[in-house]
This record gives sequence, C-alpha cells and structure tokens, in this order.
Amino acid sequence: MEIPRRKLLQSAGASLGAGVGLGTATTTASAASDPTDRWLPAHSSNYSASNRTKSDINWIVIHYTVGSYAGAINWFRNSSANVSAHYVIRNSDGHTTKMVDESDVAWHASGFNSNSIGIEHEWVEGQNGFSDALYSRSAQLIEFLAEKYDIPKNYYTSHTAPCDAEGGIIGHMHAPTNSWCSRSNSTSCPGPYDSDRLMAHLEGDGGDEPEGPFELEQPVRTTSTLDVYESPRTDSSVVATVDANSAARVINGPEAGDEYRWWGLHFVSEGIWAWAGEPWLEDCPGFCHGTVVTPTSTTNVRSGPSIWYSVRTSVETDAVGTVTQGPQTNDHDDYTWWHVEWNDGSEGWSAASLLEVSTTGGSGERETDTEARFEPGERVYTTDVVTARSEPAVGDNVIHTQPADVYGQVSDGPVDADGFRWWRVEYNNDVDGWSPDRYLASGGDYEPPFSIGDELRATTTLNVRADGSLEADVVGTVDETTTGIVTNGIVTRDGYIWWELEWETGLRGWSVERYLETASDRRVPLPFDVETDLTEPVDVTGAELDAAIEAERPNSPLIGLGNTFVAVQNEYGINAIYQLAHAIHESAWGKSDIAQDHNNLFGYGAEDDCPYECAERYDSFEECIWAVMDHVYELYLTPGNWRYNGPTLEGMNVYYATDPEWDVKIADHYRTVASNL
Repeated sequence: MEIPRRKLLQSAGASLGAGVGLGTATTTASAASDPTDRWLPAHSSNYSASNRTKSDINWIVIHYTVGSYAGAINWFRNSSANVSAHYVIRNSDGHTTKMVDESDVAWHASGFNSNSIGIEHEWVEGQNGFSDALYSRSAQLIEFLAEKYDIPKNYYTSHTAPCDAEGGIIGHMHAPTNSWCSRSNSTSCPGPYDSDRLMAHLEGDGGDEPEGPFELEQPVRTTSTLDVYESPRTDSSVVATVDANSAARVINGPEAGDEYRWWGLHFVSEGIWAWAGEPWLEDCPGFCHGTVVTPTSTTNVRSGPSIWYSVRTSVETDAVGTVTQGPQTNDHDDYTWWHVEWNDGSEGWSAASLLEVSTTGGSGERETDTEARFEPGERVYTTDVVTARSEPAVGDNVIHTQPADVYGQVSDGPVDADGFRWWRVEYNNDVDGWSPDRYLASGGDYEPPFSIGDELRATTTLNVRADGSLEADVVGTVDETTTGIVTNGIVTRDGYIWWELEWETGLRGWSVERYLETASDRRVPLPFDVETDLTEPVDVTGAELDAAIEAERPNSPLIGLGNTFVAVQNEYGINAIYQLAHAIHESAWGKSDIAQDHNNLFGYGAEDDCPYECAERYDSFEECIWAVMDHVYELYLTPGNWRYNGPTLEGMNVYYATDPEWDVKIADHYRTVASNL
C-alpha cells in the first residue's frame, strides 16, 4: 500500500484537519526576536511613506484576510488595491511576510492607521478557526513589536479603548473610525480570531495545546489493532489499519480532537505516516523502533534473525546503533532478535540479550571512525521522514519534522553524538537545523532556481496537483497570467522536479519546475527595427510563439506553427519571430483568402495586377514556410545575389515589396509578438 506521506507531512506545514500538520512544530513566544520569514513589499501606491518612530506607534490592529495567504499578498502588491498591512501570517504554519515597513503607514484601519501596525491573519471561507501555529506566530510577532515600540500587551474589545488606554492590541472591528471613540469600523474583522488564545501564548502557556505522556522521537507501540488517520480526528480519512504491537516513532503532537489526544506517528516498518489516538498507544518498553542501543560485549551482526544466518560483521561495546526492526523469534534458537543500524554504517540482526539501551541517553557523545559523506556546501536531500534540530543531539530540540525528498545545502558538520552523525542543513523550505546522516543523501550538482517565498508564474497552462507526482490528483489549472508564491520544494519524482505554490487564485498544489519562472524574469520585449539583422537567431521556443499568437488572436490559424518557424531558424539562421511577423502581415494572421485557399502565408508569387491567381499554391502552411523562407534566404539574405541589400527588413524592402512601408509594418508586428513573450 502506497501511503501519501507528503500529503501528511508538508514541510511547509500544510493544513491537516483544523489547521494541524504532522510537520508543524508549535512554539510559544518566549524571546522578542523578529519572527518575520521574508520581506515582500506592498506596492508603493498602497501605503503612505513616512518616518514614524517609537513614539508614533501605540497600537497593534488584528485583521483576518477572508482569502488565501498568497491572495492577500498579491492584492497588496497590486497597484489598484488601495489597501495594505504591515504583516501577513499564514494559517497552516505561521509563515510570516512583512509587506510595509513599520516606519511607514499601512492602509488597514481607516483613520486609525497613523498610530498603529496592522497584522493580517489568513482565513478562508469554511476554515475552522485558526491553527495553533498561527496563534503562536502571531504572539511571537506581537511580542517582538510590543517590546520594540513599548506597546502594552493588553487586548481590548471596546472601541472606546483608544481614548481610555495608552496603547495595546485591538481587533479591526473595535478600531475607531478617524480616531472617534464613539464610532467604530463597520466590519466583523478579525472574525473568529480568539484573543484568549493569543493572550495564552503571550503569557507563555502554549494556548490550547494539550499536554501528554509522550515526547517527539519517543518510540511507542499500539495496544490493539487500530485505524490510523490522515488528521487528528475520526472523521478524516483512514490511512491504514495497523496491528497490535505495531511500533512507531512520535513525530508530532499532541493535538486535541474527539475528546482525546492524538499523536502524529511514523510507523517505520510499514512506511506509514498518520495520526493515532492516545488511548491506544503506550510507551515501548525495552527496545522498540528508534531505541538507541549499545552492545554489552562483542556482538555478531547477522544477515537474518537466527544463529543460522551468516555473520556480516561484529560490533564492540563502544558501538552505538538504532533499532529499526523486530522483535523476531524462530524455531532454531532461544533468542529474541532485533535489527540494528550501527553508527559505523553496518546493519543487521543481533540477539536482544547482547544489547542494552544506550547509557549516554540524550546527552552522551560518541565519535565514529567512518569517513564523512558530505562537505559543507554540498547539496543533499532527505531519504525519509527526519527531524531538523537546533543542536546536533537527541533531546527536546526539534525545530521541524521534514518529510522525505526535501533538498537543502550542508552548512556545518559532521558532529558525532548520541549514536548519530549530524549535519547542519539549510533546507529549501526555510528550515535550518541538524539532521542525522543516515536520513540524508547527496543531491548532486542541481542548484534550485527558486526559494520559499519567491513569486513565480506559469509559462503555459499548467496542472496543479495535490502532491509532487504524476499519480497525484489534479486539483486545478493555472495559466501564464497567474502568479503564485513558493511554499515548499523541491521534490524529485517521475523524472520531474516539483515545487508547491499558493496561487493568487487561492489554489495550492504542486507543479513541474520546467513550466515555472520567476515573475520578475518575464521576458522583456526584444529590441527590433527595420535595421535589425534577420540572420541572427533569437532565443525562443515554438510553444512561446504559439502562446504569443494566441494572446493577440486566439482563433488565428497560425497557432501551432511555432515549431516550424523555430525549425526553419535552426536550418537557415533566419530570425523565427521575423518569420512569424512576416506571415502575420501578408496573411492577416492566417485568415486572408490567399492563405486559406492557397496555404500561402506570405503572398509569395502575387503581383500587384494579379494578387490572387498568381500567388503560389502549397499543400500546407508548413510547406509554405519552408519553401518561402528558402527563397528569402537565397535571394534576399545571402550576399552575392543581386537582390541582396543587407540582411534587414530595410534591405529586403528594396526588391521584395512595392509598398515603401512594408518593412515598418512587419517591424510593428514583430514588436507585437515580442511583447507577448
């Protein structure tokens, strides 16, 4: 059974159920550091440039977007929006974009703008409140701003507060209009935003996050046959049914749901990532999958769980390993066997009686003699679900749980500790932390062209899928006019490189890299005039030419000929855009009588006194392009022929056409095509 692990474990914290993702780590506001993830400025026409100082800023205004995170960001960057906020926070994982500098006045609360900072919180129709990740980040940001500007951390729910208090936190609906305390804004914003949960985070108790008996990375097992779920509630999809005593590793939680606590688990042997209810889980006594062990004496490592299997190697008492499979028994001996991956790179089965839980616990340090696999600066990717930690050691230091297939760059290491070799990796999804060597592999020389937070656009009509795979469902399509924000990547699968984007339309999903480009890299129209050398090829594809035609004339018969123009360019060196512009001019975008009846796109052979009957006939548009461009090349663009007056439109005009403005008209069509590339 193939389990959709990325659907469960979006490294950017994709929503699972009520804003909860297995890959989302929740932290409370404890230090007043700037939690902003990126700076993406709003359009300058949507805010007032100013020079506000600490004394000018007294209030923080809470908003909700009533639309997607990417949609809000794109709207604030639209010159016609006439609205903005200083910050926008994503619901799924708390990702935060700063859009207006605090010294400037964002347009978010009418007459209350000049002395406040506005924070937008993502909320879409049908969303069940806000995630704890959002409240946590909201609290971190408010903590930072409150300390920076001496703003009291009090939340007011009355529009008279600005007249009675020196400052604080207030919802948009209670922010007075034009600073009149007798009149508040006619809005329900910030909707379901819960001020009590915010204050709980600000006070440091973690809000509504339930406590529990387990910790991240702790090995547990099921107490009975059990359905495990995609989200922490029983009305979500069942991922699988696991047997009693199935071992797992805790990778997230707890989360409250259906009157009990839930834990995000990785069932290692089964390859399953899912949520399970706490009443059906227990601590794994002795050894379990994920337990760090050491030999009690020199111990054989065998190819199978029996003394009948061959000895692969042996390990000494200073070795450290991690249990990955077992227990297994057999009819040939009286031992219980566990499969262990050792820190020297060996792996195999050893008898339980010769193993013990490592006494170094979560703080011991052991050096390994194996050669370092990576170097700082090398690209790597995760081969399985793995934690990224703030320090190279096992303990309560998990920054984020990464799914498989996330790429990054090694920035430090190795460090050998707690039975693992650790590398610090700057992951492509903006996570920077220490991960064990065994869950990493070399990523080759590929350098990602994009980063989390980049604004991209599609280069053609493009499928958006639920996962980075051709087997994943298509959740929608976007066209080349649509922009989106990168939220996750990269994934390499099915021969493609995939990126997740949140599109301005509200659609979110995975698309293939080759059909994406940075929005700011949209091609500038190519310079062209009647003196441009037509024998210099241009960098253009057939698909781009077809798209440029369709942008101007959606029903033009010329659509589909782009590859032919490019093929002729490759053969003769004749500028492909010029060929198209020439055809547009002579055939009225492919719809002239000569084009339709004779398949003649260039009016070739036509005379002023015999424009229709004398025009050459061809079996197809493609045949016409090849034949006419061959003549153009030989007669008008090749030095030595008496018709040659330079490889330009101006030179061709001398003998090719009787219209003295022929060259200017084709140059105009050229620039029209180029403007759509």
